[in-house]
Amino acid sequence: MAQARLEFRGIPLSTHRAYMQKLGFRPCSPSAPSPESVALPEGTDAAPDRLPASTAPSQDRAAGTERHCRDDGAAIAVREVRTLTVTASWSIDVVVLDFEAPDAETLDEVLRAYRLLTMLSGAP
Repeated sequence: MAQARLEFRGIPLSTHRAYMQKLGFRPCSPSAPSPESVALPEGTDAAPDRLPASTAPSQDRAAGTERHCRDDGAAIAVREVRTLTVTASWSIDVVVLDFEAPDAETLDEVLRAYRLLTMLSGAP
């Protein structure tokens, strides 16, 4: 199993979800959770798109694990969602994603396609 972890700044989680969908990923079935997965709080079925701002320079919160899978065995897990407060009036979204694939070649293909989507300057 090939793995990679990437951190994206300035792209909200809702946009990442749209990118995953564009690449053929869909929410994984709950019957096959990742061994590293963390249960979401009761009453929630997904990680939040935004977390409230904090007075601290950086707000660091686990998003719970939200996994998206593809038929070829590739998966993307949302590891962390936080808001980085730069100034009193300026903050940016930070999303950390774990990418998994059955082999290095598939992982490279997923990472290449995902990075291309994140470089686009428009909406999904």
